[in-house]
Amino acid sequence: MPNEALARRYATAIFQLASEAGEVEGIGSDLHTFVATLAADEDVNRFFRSPAVDRAEKAAVIAGAFDRLHEIALHAILLLVARSRL
Repeated sequence: MPNEALARRYATAIFQLASEAGEVEGIGSDLHTFVATLAADEDVNRFFRSPAVDRAEKAAVIAGAFDRLHEIALHAILLLVARSRL
């Protein structure tokens, strides 16, 4: 499963950054909040999963709506958007 291996690499990198910052629980909570937000509304989920919506537009919406997330969590999410891995 190449997607699983790739997801594991991203997760490992995020965990290492969170560990170094001493913010594992906070960053984990922020990532769960983001995922829960996507899951809670089908229109929001469809917007972020749509290949027709430009990545820059998705990133702008995330940066504006989730600006209170920990910097590591926010940048990880924006990286996933930039690489079409959301």
